[in-house]
Parts: sequence; structure tokens; C-alpha cells
Amino acid sequence: ADVVLVNSRWTASVAEMVYGEEPEVLNPPLPPNVEVVERPRPFGEREPVVVMLGRFSQGKRYHWVVREVAPRLVKEVPGFRLVIFGGAATPTLQAYYRRVWRLAEEVGLKVADSLDAKADVYLVANAPRRLINEAMDRARAFLHAAINEHWGIAVAEAMARGLPVVVHKSGGAWTDLAEEGRYGLGYETAEEAVEALARLLLQVAKFDTTEKARELTYPKFREKLAKVLGL
Repeated sequence: ADVVLVNSRWTASVAEMVYGEEPEVLNPPLPPNVEVVERPRPFGEREPVVVMLGRFSQGKRYHWVVREVAPRLVKEVPGFRLVIFGGAATPTLQAYYRRVWRLAEEVGLKVADSLDAKADVYLVANAPRRLINEAMDRARAFLHAAINEHWGIAVAEAMARGLPVVVHKSGGAWTDLAEEGRYGLGYETAEEAVEALARLLLQVAKFDTTEKARELTYPKFREKLAKVLGL
């Protein structure tokens, strides 16, 4: 091949370990229907809400969040709520959705499937983009719980709304999106995740995540691709 492209520095490091050569990194662009907000809502107008986004599948580790993270934040942050948006269009995804609901109730959390209800955890399946954007604009932090995920488009979408992000210290979300602490916080344990989220929920974040998101628009992607290909 004339050029081998991968979607993150993390993926490139894995490829180099396997093949002995480092490929070119080209981060994927934001979806065309995702805008980068020019002026995100200020901290004082937001609520102590954490948003998650991604299909309801085991790899997203929602089960870990409702058991290990959310119960502690309920105790530490007044008014804390967790909103999880995800696709659940297949029987397997629906089964995982029900499992997460059951686990949240088992640890004493009140669960709802509508943001109009009063609850600690909201599990919203197949939500329209409008509802997701509105929730992100009201929230103070975004949590990504997947481990060793090669990219993390949901994290990029949250950054486009100006949300501070908390991601596991692995995968492309950490190396390329949060840039190992430049644009977001990282964690390895549940305690570290709780500490990072509590920090963002209780005080103004220093991260300008839209600055990073603007690098991921389609025109920027096209320019970078042309440069790599020598066009």
C-alpha cells in the first residue's frame, strides 16, 4: 500500500506493535448533522447532570456506571442526575437496556425513560438528535466508559456541544480527543471517575472542548486527507 491510515494515535501504536511500522493518523470527522456550538451555555446556567451516549451494549459499560459511579455521585453532588442515550433497536441491545435498568434499581437508584420524570438515572432509547442536544446543553459533563475503544465519536459529539469530557485512560478518546488531559479528564478506577465528574459538576471547567471539535469538521478532514494523499 502507498499509505495506511488509522483513526487515532492509540490505534497507530497498536498497529506499530503488530507490524513494526507506524501508520498515518487521520481522525474521523464529526457527522454532518452535528454542529460545533459557537457559544456553549455557561456553567451557571447548566445543571449537575452527566450525559452518556452510545448504543446499549456491554462494551459501553453502562452497567459499571450505574453500579460503581452513579450511586457515589448521588451522595456527593446535590441534585446529580445521569442521562444515558443509546440505540436499542435489536433484541440483544434491548436485553442489555433492561439489565442496566435492573442493576440501577438494585443499588437504590430511581430510574426513568423520560426526561420529564423525576429520577436519578434516565435510560433513553433511540432518542432524536434534538433531545440529545438539548440534554447536552443543560449538562455539565460527559462520561465515556468504554475501554480501549479505537476512537469515540460520541465523545467528539459532546465536545462539539461544549461539554467537558471524562474518558477512560485508554483508546483514541484519551489519546486524540481528550489529548491526555488537554481537553478532558481521564480515569482508570471508579474512584477516579467519581472524583473527575464531581470536579466538573461543582466548578467551572477549564477545557474549551469546542476548540478541539472544530478540528474534526468535515472540511478539516477533507484538507487533511488531501494532504496525506498528496493531492
